[in-house]
Amino acid sequence: MPAAPISSRANPLVQRARRIASDAAARRESGCFLAEGIRLVEDALDAGIGIDRIFASPRLKLTERGRALLQRAGQRRELLVETTDGVLDAIADAETSQGVLALVRAPESDRIPERRADQEFWVVGWGLQDPGNVGTLLRTADAAGADLFLTVPATADATSPKAVRASAGSVFRLALARGVAPDDLLDAARARGIRLYGTDPSQGVPYDEPDYEGSIGFVFGREGEGLPPAVRERLDSTVTIPMKPGVESINVAAAAAVVLFEAARRRRRTRGASS
Repeated sequence: MPAAPISSRANPLVQRARRIASDAAARRESGCFLAEGIRLVEDALDAGIGIDRIFASPRLKLTERGRALLQRAGQRRELLVETTDGVLDAIADAETSQGVLALVRAPESDRIPERRADQEFWVVGWGLQDPGNVGTLLRTADAAGADLFLTVPATADATSPKAVRASAGSVFRLALARGVAPDDLLDAARARGIRLYGTDPSQGVPYDEPDYEGSIGFVFGREGEGLPPAVRERLDSTVTIPMKPGVESINVAAAAAVVLFEAARRRRRTRGASS
């Protein structure tokens, strides 16, 4: 006989999920983060990423897509936790819950993975404070063909609920290293022959001038402040986006889209010319 849905917010599984949703330290300790909504849970299952629990409430059954997801989750019965709508809403970070969320196993936090390609393509968030911007940057990096997304300490957590939603599933597909010590990141790039480009709203060469061949990385600094001078000194170059006079800067996620897709275009052209 199926167990009755959890109806108490005091249930230990519910309490654990709430801590993971709200607290970065709990995410590090548990090795899990929250994925909310039908699309993100589908993406997590499709990516084959490790899943700790799937929480579902009756609201999930209101749509055909939701019912299909519930049936799919039911095939892994040991992972499925059924709750009331009120209990699931107490866990969810989003204002309007779709009746499903998953606790997904996070990658190791501060370790840079082994080389994943002959010509590596890194994207680094350096001190960004808005988790929505971090998630959007991660999504843009994934779309542009990056193979590793990194952050340094004092950067918004890429596995926070807001960042995960903004990533639109890219957090499951793109290799991730969070909270990497700055010197370790810069030393690893140098040792692996990765040319790092900083981005600045007013200093540097126009972003469409470098050739971007070989192994490269882009470092995006804090909104409104950019990168610290001591960091820029250790980078190979700095690029800027020429803008209309009077416009000081654009959002970091918008700037990243311009720069990363130009780099991706040039890398495709170079590969095409050499084949």
